[in-house]
Amino acid sequence: RLCTTMAAERSGTSQLVDKRWLIEHYTDLQEPVQVTPERPTQSIYIGNCKNCVIQITGKFNGLNINQCEGVGIVFDSCIATCEAVNSKKLQIQVTGTVPMFQVDKSTNITLFISEASLGCRVYTAKSSEVKCVLPPESEDGDMVELAIPEMFESRFENNSMVPTVRTAAD
Repeated sequence: RLCTTMAAERSGTSQLVDKRWLIEHYTDLQEPVQVTPERPTQSIYIGNCKNCVIQITGKFNGLNINQCEGVGIVFDSCIATCEAVNSKKLQIQVTGTVPMFQVDKSTNITLFISEASLGCRVYTAKSSEVKCVLPPESEDGDMVELAIPEMFESRFENNSMVPTVRTAAD
């Protein structure tokens, strides 16, 4: 039984179950894992992957990434949310549109935002080293890298809590 489990972790699986693509247990791959949702109502779950690239072509409903490390994910367009949970060293790139990224309990996450997704929102909780890379402002310009703040000062003002972003230099 142990041998079967270890073999499954090495080879990985990609399967459509109802309306959800399950991409699991891919490790140390040289070629990208290709996923093409057939309908925009389908969602994608990527779990327990390590040191690989996953490319999603087409429009889909939502993307959930869980317990992955050293994974690159490139996708066209997501209707709802791209969420990363319990993960380390991810690079997530949207080439089309996404309205929201959510990063929870994760470390060293880089979000590459397309021109079409510059209005997206990024929510983080219990995470560190999260940054966004934006397209250059001009054709000959450099990409812009922005870190998500990790340090806040909270003060009481008029019976409410007022948070302020702080940096180590403050």
